[in-house]
Amino acid sequence: MDNGAVLWEYQTGDPITASAYVDELCCVIVKPSHPCHRLACICSSSGRIHVLRIHPNAKQERAAGVPGNQLVEEFAVLHLPGDTFSSPVMIAGRIFVGCRDDYVHCVAVKT
Repeated sequence: MDNGAVLWEYQTGDPITASAYVDELCCVIVKPSHPCHRLACICSSSGRIHVLRIHPNAKQERAAGVPGNQLVEEFAVLHLPGDTFSSPVMIAGRIFVGCRDDYVHCVAVKT
């Protein structure tokens, strides 16, 4: 990379064939005195939906010296009955994604 830096990485264990999505409307409060965390959704081709909790300091100017596993952590892993090749959409803690079982699924994430 010529300009920029990798802040964190997450291994799904399966190929990722769709774009990730960050829910800007859902705010996960870990501690009342701390800023809220955001949720990101990554769908793997095997039908797994990975929901990650992103720390508010996961920005280049704040993340210097902070290990990546402290910036992002697994929040939930959900399994759909078929392969997933469509990009998810998250709206207020709900994930909408198409699946190779010929259905669009809406999954509620409990925070």
